[in-house]
Amino acid sequence: MWRSLVARCVRDAEVAGSNPVTPTALHLGGDGSPGKGIGIAPVPFVVAGGDRRLDSRRPADRLRCDVADSPYPIWEQRVRATRISLPEWAPDAPDRSLYVSNPSGTFELYTWDRATGMTRQVTDRVHGTSDGALSPDGEHVWWFADTDGDEFGVWKRQPYAGGPDIDAAPGVPAVYPAGLEIGRSLSLVGASTDDGTTIYVVQPDRTSVLYTSEHDADLAGLSRSERLVAIEHSEHGDSRHR
Repeated sequence: MWRSLVARCVRDAEVAGSNPVTPTALHLGGDGSPGKGIGIAPVPFVVAGGDRRLDSRRPADRLRCDVADSPYPIWEQRVRATRISLPEWAPDAPDRSLYVSNPSGTFELYTWDRATGMTRQVTDRVHGTSDGALSPDGEHVWWFADTDGDEFGVWKRQPYAGGPDIDAAPGVPAVYPAGLEIGRSLSLVGASTDDGTTIYVVQPDRTSVLYTSEHDADLAGLSRSERLVAIEHSEHGDSRHR
């Protein structure tokens, strides 16, 4: 699921020639249009201590990442370098994106506003946070709050610009996540427990049950009209090839 946007920042020409570049200090911005291929679009960045924008697609710029001041050998810098996922953007507000990165040492959720070039750390937890999504209008960030990385917890919601976290799906108990679809007037939350799978419909004034089964299942999709729901299930006894 996770991919490095680019690889590592090294001085060695042979290694740099066979890998894209990932500086440890990234500034996401520029004119790259949003899209599934944003990871290979021109993504200008600023190397720590410098003020020149480099284009990671240009081989000449790949060799200009200065690692001379690092106390670590190149191979160790490759392991320690910050990783960043490909961003996901809000359908109705494509300038607003969400991505996962680990500059603090743990993977956390970050927002990136392409219109302003600003980034913001959304979550800050001891064991990190990797599951999150944007509302279609880009106004809220949903993130999954588990305990100590055990993947058992509840969905929280935070304003895109920052603010307090609130329960995103009141009425849905602590569960293992089994899919999430955020619509414009309602949202669907897939929930898995030892007793089976339940899919909840979360609306502003109430939460109700759409589907429940003692078998394994996942919420797979919600149509734009919010009238059709896709569910992967194993009611016929095959939990692997459903």
